[in-house]
Formats: sequence, C-alpha cells, structure tokens
Amino acid sequence: MKSFKLALVATALLTSQAIISEANLQQKSSYDANHKAAIVSIFTEQIIKDSKHGAEIQARMMKEQQLLTASFPAIQEKMKSQESAIMQGQESLNKEAKNFETQAPMLDPEARTRKIDELQEKRANLEEMSAMFQRAVQKFNDDSKKIEQRLMAMYQKEMGTLEQKIRNVVEELAKVHHWDIVVTKESTIFSSSKIDVTSIVINKLDAIFEKELAEKVAAQKAKTTKLADKITKA
Repeated sequence: MKSFKLALVATALLTSQAIISEANLQQKSSYDANHKAAIVSIFTEQIIKDSKHGAEIQARMMKEQQLLTASFPAIQEKMKSQESAIMQGQESLNKEAKNFETQAPMLDPEARTRKIDELQEKRANLEEMSAMFQRAVQKFNDDSKKIEQRLMAMYQKEMGTLEQKIRNVVEELAKVHHWDIVVTKESTIFSSSKIDVTSIVINKLDAIFEKELAEKVAAQKAKTTKLADKITKA
C-alpha cells in the first residue's frame, strides 16, 4: 500500500477564488472611483501546515493510518516469503524435470511412471501455492485500497471543516483590518510578501483552536466530576 500522505494544499474553493469580506459584499453597489482597494494575500498551504488545527489534523491522520495498517508489515513479510518459496520451488521443479528427461531412457517403465506421477504432484502443489499467493496479494491490495479510501474521506471531511474556519477567520479579520479583497497565493502568478497576512490568519486560527480545546477540557472535567459525584452519592 502506498503510504498515505497529507496533501498540504488548499482546497479548490480557497485556491481558485478571492475571498471577499461579507461587509464588502454588502457594499458591492456603492462603487467609489477614488477608493484605493486594500488587497492582501494568504498562503493556504502554510496555514494548513503550520496552524495548530492543521497540525492536529495531520497528527490524527497519521495515528489513524498507523492503526489501520499496523498488520501490514507482517503480512508483507509473509507474502515475500511465500513468493520466494514459490520461485525456489519452480526452479527446483524445472531442474528436476530436465534431469528426468535425460535419465528417462535409462529407467524401466515402472520407474518412469512413478517419476512422472511425482513431478505432476509437485507441479500441482506448486500451482496451488501460487494460486493461494495470488489470492493473498489480491486481498492485501483490496484492503489497502479500502483503507486509503477511508483515510481520504476522513481527510476531506477534516479539510472541509478547516476550510470553513479559515474562511470565517479571513472574513472576520477583513472587517477588522479593512481588507477589501483577500487572494490566495496559490491562485495568483505573483504575490508580494508585503501584502502577505498568512501569519495573522494563523495566529487567529490558533487562538480559536486553543479556546475550543480549553472548552473541551473543561467540559470533560465537568463531566468527570459529575460522574464522580453520582458514584459517591450512590
């Protein structure tokens, strides 16, 4: 199975379109020829890679992959041994068959018949081993594909959630900093570092991540305390 790698790239919605704040969308009809548009850019790949939320997604994806593929090394080693045994068996059988062709004229009919039966039995056993090996390879490939599809579906779901958070944060920051248009570096031919606000977006995302994490910890603590109180009273 090919190792599952996180595609640290922006999703289509973020990379192909400029992000415009909701406030500015509402002012769309109020054109001002003298207004100098404030345009900034973000590097979505860096946001996904360096933000705490993105790092947390990557860590969970890697953990899930390791869990789902934990048995793969042993299976691959077993298949490697089976393949080697089949190749050695085939080589040995070919050599034995060739020797028999040379010795056959010197053997009596009964001995020749016994040898032919022996070679046929070995060939049948080898073919059965080969068939079993092919079934094992097919099953391994099917399992690998299912796991890869499961991981990809999980990844796309996680990225969809993160994408929406990025959009929300960008729109919020656009209102605060009066950005008119936010473009992604991935969708532009050139974007100067002077208008790069990626770090601002990451800092805001990280603050939200820390807040949500603290809320989860507090909720879990409260749940544990409540359960402990019930047990004590019981």
